[in-house]
Amino acid sequence: MPKFDGAPLSARFNVAELAASPIKYFDAVNALADALLDALQAYETAQAATIGEFSQAALTLGEKYTDNPNLTPDENRLLADRQKFLARRLELRTDESKSQILSLKMQAEKFFTRLDDIISGDHSIRELVDVKTESRTDFAFLVENYVRIVQNAQSNLHFFIEHKDLVLNIVKAWEVWSDDYAVFKTSLREKLFADCRADNVDEEIFTAWYEDWRTKRFEIEQKFLPPIEFALKGHLFGVVEKVLQALHDYRDEVDRFYLQERKGIYQDFAFNAGGELQDEFTTESRLFAVTEKFQLNLQKIIFACDKVEERIFLLKWAESLLDLSVKSIVEFVKERALDKISENFLTRLANR
Repeated sequence: MPKFDGAPLSARFNVAELAASPIKYFDAVNALADALLDALQAYETAQAATIGEFSQAALTLGEKYTDNPNLTPDENRLLADRQKFLARRLELRTDESKSQILSLKMQAEKFFTRLDDIISGDHSIRELVDVKTESRTDFAFLVENYVRIVQNAQSNLHFFIEHKDLVLNIVKAWEVWSDDYAVFKTSLREKLFADCRADNVDEEIFTAWYEDWRTKRFEIEQKFLPPIEFALKGHLFGVVEKVLQALHDYRDEVDRFYLQERKGIYQDFAFNAGGELQDEFTTESRLFAVTEKFQLNLQKIIFACDKVEERIFLLKWAESLLDLSVKSIVEFVKERALDKISENFLTRLANR
Protein backbone atom coordinates (compact mmCIF):
# COMPACT_ATOMS: atom_id res chain seq x y z
CA MET A 1 0.00 0.00 0.00
CA PRO A 2 1.76 3.20 -1.13
CA LYS A 3 1.97 5.93 1.49
CA PHE A 4 -0.44 8.79 0.92
CA ASP A 5 1.50 11.63 -0.72
CA GLY A 6 0.39 15.09 0.35
CA ALA A 7 2.65 16.94 -2.09
CA PRO A 8 0.29 16.77 -5.12
CA LEU A 9 -2.56 17.85 -2.86
CA SER A 10 -0.61 20.86 -1.56
CA ALA A 11 0.34 21.82 -5.10
CA ARG A 12 -3.33 22.30 -5.97
CA PHE A 13 -3.54 25.41 -3.79
CA ASN A 14 -1.98 28.85 -4.17
CA VAL A 15 -1.06 29.51 -0.55
CA ALA A 16 -0.27 33.20 -1.06
CA GLU A 17 -3.62 33.78 -2.73
CA LEU A 18 -5.47 31.97 0.06
CA ALA A 19 -3.75 34.09 2.70
CA ALA A 20 -5.21 37.21 1.09
CA SER A 21 -8.81 36.00 0.83
CA PRO A 22 -10.83 34.37 3.64
CA ILE A 23 -13.41 33.21 1.10
CA LYS A 24 -10.84 31.47 -1.07
CA TYR A 25 -9.18 30.15 2.09
CA PHE A 26 -12.33 28.41 3.34
CA ASP A 27 -13.24 27.21 -0.14
CA ALA A 28 -9.85 25.57 -0.16
CA VAL A 29 -10.49 24.08 3.31
CA ASN A 30 -13.66 22.48 1.93
CA ALA A 31 -11.79 21.12 -1.07
CA LEU A 32 -8.99 19.82 1.16
CA ALA A 33 -11.42 18.02 3.45
CA ASP A 34 -13.21 16.40 0.50
CA ALA A 35 -9.91 15.22 -1.00
CA LEU A 36 -8.77 13.72 2.30
CA LEU A 37 -12.11 11.96 2.86
CA ASP A 38 -11.92 10.54 -0.65
CA ALA A 39 -8.42 9.24 0.05
CA LEU A 40 -9.55 7.53 3.26
CA GLN A 41 -12.54 6.01 1.51
CA ALA A 42 -10.27 4.65 -1.22
CA TYR A 43 -8.10 2.91 1.40
CA GLU A 44 -11.14 1.46 3.12
CA THR A 45 -12.56 0.16 -0.15
CA ALA A 46 -9.24 -1.45 -1.11
CA GLN A 47 -9.02 -3.20 2.26
CA ALA A 48 -12.71 -3.89 2.85
CA ALA A 49 -12.17 -7.60 3.53
CA THR A 50 -9.48 -6.97 6.15
CA ILE A 51 -11.51 -4.24 7.83
CA GLY A 52 -14.51 -6.58 7.98
CA GLU A 53 -12.43 -9.29 9.62
CA PHE A 54 -11.11 -6.98 12.30
CA SER A 55 -14.48 -5.39 12.93
CA GLN A 56 -15.97 -8.82 13.55
CA ALA A 57 -13.12 -9.88 15.84
CA ALA A 58 -13.30 -6.65 17.84
CA LEU A 59 -17.05 -6.71 18.50
CA THR A 60 -16.69 -8.17 22.00
CA LEU A 61 -13.80 -5.85 22.81
CA GLY A 62 -16.03 -2.88 22.07
CA GLU A 63 -18.71 -3.93 24.56
CA LYS A 64 -18.90 -2.12 27.88
CA TYR A 65 -17.20 -4.13 30.62
CA THR A 66 -19.60 -5.25 33.33
CA ASP A 67 -18.20 -6.05 36.77
CA ASN A 68 -18.34 -9.73 37.62
CA PRO A 69 -19.76 -10.14 41.16
CA ASN A 70 -17.49 -13.16 41.71
CA LEU A 71 -14.39 -11.03 41.25
CA THR A 72 -12.79 -8.58 43.66
CA PRO A 73 -12.62 -4.86 42.75
CA ASP A 74 -8.93 -5.26 41.84
CA GLU A 75 -9.71 -8.24 39.61
CA ASN A 76 -12.56 -6.46 37.86
CA ARG A 77 -10.37 -3.40 37.38
CA LEU A 78 -7.60 -5.50 35.83
CA LEU A 79 -9.95 -7.16 33.35
CA ALA A 80 -11.71 -3.88 32.53
CA ASP A 81 -8.43 -2.02 31.93
CA ARG A 82 -7.16 -4.88 29.78
CA GLN A 83 -10.26 -4.79 27.61
CA LYS A 84 -10.16 -1.00 27.37
CA PHE A 85 -6.54 -0.99 26.23
CA LEU A 86 -7.06 -3.67 23.58
CA ALA A 87 -10.26 -2.08 22.31
CA ARG A 88 -8.48 1.23 21.89
CA ARG A 89 -5.25 -0.16 20.43
CA LEU A 90 -6.85 -2.65 18.05
CA GLU A 91 -9.43 -0.37 16.51
CA LEU A 92 -8.64 0.63 12.93
CA ARG A 93 -9.41 4.28 13.71
CA THR A 94 -10.41 5.30 10.20
CA ASP A 95 -13.69 6.55 11.67
CA GLU A 96 -11.77 8.74 14.11
CA SER A 97 -9.72 10.18 11.25
CA LYS A 98 -12.87 10.86 9.27
CA SER A 99 -14.38 12.67 12.25
CA GLN A 100 -11.33 14.91 12.54
CA ILE A 101 -11.51 15.80 8.83
CA LEU A 102 -15.27 16.33 8.98
CA SER A 103 -14.71 18.71 11.87
CA LEU A 104 -12.44 20.72 9.57
CA LYS A 105 -15.13 20.77 6.89
CA MET A 106 -17.74 21.93 9.42
CA GLN A 107 -15.54 24.89 10.35
CA ALA A 108 -15.53 25.98 6.71
CA GLU A 109 -19.30 25.60 6.50
CA LYS A 110 -19.73 27.64 9.69
CA PHE A 111 -17.61 30.37 8.16
CA PHE A 112 -19.88 30.67 5.13
CA THR A 113 -23.01 30.55 7.30
CA ARG A 114 -21.58 33.35 9.41
CA LEU A 115 -20.67 35.30 6.27
CA ASP A 116 -24.26 35.02 4.98
CA ASP A 117 -25.57 36.25 8.34
CA ILE A 118 -23.24 39.25 8.27
CA ILE A 119 -24.23 40.19 4.72
CA SER A 120 -27.89 40.00 5.69
CA GLY A 121 -27.36 42.35 8.66
CA ASP A 122 -27.11 46.08 9.07
CA HIS A 123 -23.40 46.24 9.90
CA SER A 124 -21.89 44.12 7.16
CA ILE A 125 -19.19 46.63 6.16
CA ARG A 126 -17.76 46.86 9.66
CA GLU A 127 -18.21 43.19 10.48
CA LEU A 128 -16.61 42.06 7.23
CA VAL A 129 -13.49 43.95 8.31
CA ASP A 130 -13.32 41.70 11.39
CA VAL A 131 -13.71 38.62 9.23
CA LYS A 132 -11.00 39.79 6.86
CA THR A 133 -8.46 40.44 9.62
CA GLU A 134 -9.09 37.38 11.79
CA SER A 135 -6.12 35.08 12.34
CA ARG A 136 -6.09 31.80 10.42
CA THR A 137 -3.38 29.20 10.38
CA ASP A 138 -1.07 29.07 7.40
CA PHE A 139 -2.78 26.86 4.80
CA ALA A 140 0.37 24.87 4.03
CA PHE A 141 0.65 24.01 7.73
CA LEU A 142 -3.03 23.04 7.77
CA VAL A 143 -2.50 20.68 4.83
CA GLU A 144 0.57 19.17 6.49
CA ASN A 145 -1.35 18.34 9.67
CA TYR A 146 -4.35 16.78 7.96
CA VAL A 147 -2.23 14.80 5.52
CA ARG A 148 -0.56 13.40 8.62
CA ILE A 149 -3.97 12.23 9.89
CA VAL A 150 -4.54 10.27 6.69
CA GLN A 151 -1.03 8.83 6.76
CA ASN A 152 -1.42 7.73 10.38
CA ALA A 153 -4.72 6.02 9.60
CA GLN A 154 -3.10 4.33 6.62
CA SER A 155 -0.10 3.19 8.70
CA ASN A 156 -2.40 1.80 11.37
CA LEU A 157 -4.36 -0.15 8.78
CA HIS A 158 -1.13 -1.34 7.17
CA PHE A 159 0.05 -2.71 10.54
CA PHE A 160 -3.09 -4.80 10.87
CA ILE A 161 -2.77 -6.09 7.31
CA GLU A 162 0.86 -7.13 7.86
CA HIS A 163 0.16 -8.72 11.24
CA LYS A 164 -3.38 -9.94 10.80
CA ASP A 165 -2.84 -13.37 12.34
CA LEU A 166 -1.07 -11.89 15.37
CA VAL A 167 -3.83 -9.39 16.04
CA LEU A 168 -6.61 -11.97 15.62
CA ASN A 169 -4.74 -14.36 17.93
CA ILE A 170 -4.38 -11.61 20.54
CA VAL A 171 -8.13 -11.00 20.51
CA LYS A 172 -8.78 -14.72 20.84
CA ALA A 173 -6.26 -15.05 23.69
CA TRP A 174 -7.89 -12.13 25.50
CA GLU A 175 -11.29 -13.83 25.29
CA VAL A 176 -9.91 -17.13 26.55
CA TRP A 177 -7.98 -15.58 29.45
CA SER A 178 -10.95 -13.48 30.57
CA ASP A 179 -13.31 -16.46 30.46
CA ASP A 180 -10.79 -18.70 32.22
CA TYR A 181 -10.35 -16.27 35.10
CA ALA A 182 -14.10 -16.22 35.67
CA VAL A 183 -14.02 -20.04 35.71
CA PHE A 184 -11.13 -19.94 38.20
CA LYS A 185 -13.20 -17.79 40.57
CA THR A 186 -16.25 -20.06 40.29
CA SER A 187 -15.98 -23.63 38.96
CA LEU A 188 -12.36 -24.30 39.93
CA ARG A 189 -12.88 -22.81 43.37
CA GLU A 190 -15.94 -24.98 43.92
CA LYS A 191 -14.11 -28.07 42.67
CA LEU A 192 -11.29 -27.56 45.15
CA PHE A 193 -13.73 -26.92 47.99
CA ALA A 194 -15.92 -29.92 47.11
CA ASP A 195 -12.92 -32.29 46.89
CA CYS A 196 -11.61 -31.07 50.23
CA ARG A 197 -14.97 -31.35 51.97
CA ALA A 198 -15.36 -34.88 50.62
CA ASP A 199 -12.11 -35.83 52.41
CA ASN A 200 -13.00 -33.92 55.58
CA VAL A 201 -10.32 -31.27 55.23
CA ASP A 202 -11.08 -28.32 57.50
CA GLU A 203 -12.61 -25.35 55.69
CA GLU A 204 -10.11 -22.96 57.24
CA ILE A 205 -7.29 -24.99 55.70
CA PHE A 206 -8.60 -25.28 52.14
CA THR A 207 -9.78 -21.66 52.17
CA ALA A 208 -6.19 -20.64 52.93
CA TRP A 209 -5.01 -22.84 50.04
CA TYR A 210 -7.37 -21.11 47.67
CA GLU A 211 -6.21 -17.67 48.80
CA ASP A 212 -2.59 -18.69 48.12
CA TRP A 213 -3.69 -19.99 44.73
CA ARG A 214 -5.59 -16.77 44.00
CA THR A 215 -2.54 -14.64 44.86
CA LYS A 216 -0.37 -16.57 42.41
CA ARG A 217 -3.09 -16.64 39.76
CA PHE A 218 -3.66 -12.88 39.97
CA GLU A 219 0.07 -12.24 39.65
CA ILE A 220 0.11 -14.38 36.51
CA GLU A 221 -2.98 -12.61 35.19
CA GLN A 222 -1.21 -9.27 35.49
CA LYS A 223 1.48 -10.54 33.12
CA PHE A 224 -0.88 -11.17 30.20
CA LEU A 225 -1.04 -7.65 28.76
CA PRO A 226 2.57 -6.29 28.92
CA PRO A 227 4.00 -8.57 26.16
CA ILE A 228 1.06 -7.63 23.95
CA GLU A 229 1.63 -3.92 24.56
CA PHE A 230 5.29 -4.39 23.67
CA ALA A 231 4.43 -6.38 20.53
CA LEU A 232 1.96 -3.75 19.34
CA LYS A 233 4.80 -1.23 19.51
CA GLY A 234 6.71 -3.29 16.96
CA HIS A 235 8.63 -5.81 19.08
CA LEU A 236 8.61 -9.56 19.76
CA PHE A 237 7.18 -10.44 16.35
CA GLY A 238 7.37 -14.19 15.94
CA VAL A 239 7.68 -14.91 19.66
CA VAL A 240 4.95 -13.01 21.51
CA GLU A 241 2.49 -15.86 20.96
CA LYS A 242 5.07 -18.28 22.38
CA VAL A 243 5.47 -16.01 25.39
CA LEU A 244 1.72 -16.03 26.00
CA GLN A 245 1.63 -19.79 25.56
CA ALA A 246 4.47 -20.25 28.08
CA LEU A 247 2.55 -18.06 30.54
CA HIS A 248 -0.62 -20.03 29.84
CA ASP A 249 1.19 -23.32 30.47
CA TYR A 250 2.64 -21.98 33.71
CA ARG A 251 -0.81 -20.86 34.81
CA ASP A 252 -2.27 -24.29 34.04
CA GLU A 253 0.53 -26.01 36.00
CA VAL A 254 -0.24 -23.85 39.03
CA ASP A 255 -3.93 -24.70 38.67
CA ARG A 256 -3.15 -28.40 38.34
CA PHE A 257 -1.04 -28.31 41.48
CA TYR A 258 -3.78 -26.85 43.64
CA LEU A 259 -6.49 -29.06 42.16
CA GLN A 260 -4.58 -32.34 42.03
CA GLU A 261 -1.61 -32.19 44.42
CA ARG A 262 -2.24 -29.76 47.25
CA LYS A 263 -4.68 -31.94 49.16
CA GLY A 264 -2.49 -35.04 48.73
CA ILE A 265 0.53 -33.30 50.22
CA TYR A 266 -1.56 -32.27 53.20
CA GLN A 267 -2.83 -35.82 53.71
CA ASP A 268 0.72 -37.22 53.52
CA PHE A 269 1.92 -35.13 56.43
CA ALA A 270 -1.15 -34.06 58.41
CA PHE A 271 -0.77 -36.72 61.09
CA ASN A 272 3.03 -36.81 61.27
CA ALA A 273 5.14 -35.16 63.93
CA GLY A 274 6.23 -31.85 62.47
CA GLY A 275 3.82 -32.47 59.63
CA GLU A 276 2.89 -28.83 59.17
CA LEU A 277 6.49 -27.91 58.31
CA GLN A 278 6.85 -30.86 55.96
CA ASP A 279 3.54 -29.96 54.31
CA GLU A 280 4.45 -26.35 53.69
CA PHE A 281 7.99 -27.04 52.58
CA THR A 282 6.90 -29.74 50.14
CA THR A 283 4.26 -27.39 48.78
CA GLU A 284 6.74 -24.58 48.19
CA SER A 285 9.26 -26.99 46.69
CA ARG A 286 6.72 -28.33 44.18
CA LEU A 287 5.62 -24.84 43.22
CA PHE A 288 9.25 -23.83 42.84
CA ALA A 289 9.69 -26.72 40.40
CA VAL A 290 6.71 -25.45 38.41
CA THR A 291 8.28 -22.00 38.28
CA GLU A 292 11.59 -23.47 37.18
CA LYS A 293 9.85 -25.19 34.28
CA PHE A 294 8.36 -21.86 33.22
CA GLN A 295 11.77 -20.24 33.51
CA LEU A 296 13.34 -22.88 31.24
CA ASN A 297 10.60 -22.43 28.64
CA LEU A 298 11.07 -18.68 28.75
CA GLN A 299 14.84 -18.99 28.38
CA LYS A 300 14.38 -20.81 25.07
CA ILE A 301 12.20 -17.95 23.84
CA ILE A 302 14.63 -15.30 25.04
CA PHE A 303 17.52 -16.95 23.22
CA ALA A 304 15.42 -16.91 20.04
CA CYS A 305 15.13 -13.11 20.23
CA ASP A 306 17.63 -11.24 18.06
CA LYS A 307 17.26 -7.87 19.75
CA VAL A 308 18.84 -7.12 23.12
CA GLU A 309 15.90 -4.82 23.91
CA GLU A 310 13.49 -7.76 23.57
CA ARG A 311 15.59 -10.02 25.77
CA ILE A 312 15.82 -7.40 28.49
CA PHE A 313 12.07 -6.79 28.33
CA LEU A 314 11.28 -10.49 28.80
CA LEU A 315 13.73 -10.85 31.68
CA LYS A 316 12.20 -7.89 33.52
CA TRP A 317 8.69 -8.98 32.63
CA ALA A 318 9.15 -12.43 34.20
CA GLU A 319 11.17 -11.24 37.19
CA SER A 320 8.31 -10.86 39.66
CA LEU A 321 6.86 -14.26 38.74
CA LEU A 322 10.18 -15.99 39.30
CA ASP A 323 10.82 -14.02 42.49
CA LEU A 324 7.36 -14.89 43.83
CA SER A 325 8.34 -18.53 44.19
CA VAL A 326 11.77 -17.78 45.64
CA LYS A 327 10.40 -15.28 48.16
CA SER A 328 7.82 -17.79 49.36
CA ILE A 329 10.50 -20.31 50.21
CA VAL A 330 12.92 -17.80 51.71
CA GLU A 331 10.19 -16.36 53.94
CA PHE A 332 9.13 -19.86 54.92
CA VAL A 333 12.71 -20.73 55.92
CA LYS A 334 13.26 -17.51 57.86
CA GLU A 335 9.98 -17.64 59.73
CA ARG A 336 10.66 -21.13 61.03
CA ALA A 337 14.44 -20.88 61.46
CA LEU A 338 14.81 -24.21 59.72
CA ASP A 339 18.25 -25.86 59.86
CA LYS A 340 17.56 -29.21 58.24
CA ILE A 341 16.60 -28.14 54.76
CA SER A 342 18.17 -29.95 51.86
CA GLU A 343 21.56 -28.35 51.23
CA ASN A 344 21.30 -29.21 47.53
CA PHE A 345 17.95 -27.47 47.30
CA LEU A 346 19.14 -24.29 48.99
CA THR A 347 22.30 -24.24 46.84
CA ARG A 348 20.19 -24.53 43.73
CA LEU A 349 17.92 -21.77 45.03
CA ALA A 350 20.83 -19.44 45.74
CA ASN A 351 22.37 -19.97 42.31
CA ARG A 352 19.26 -19.59 40.16
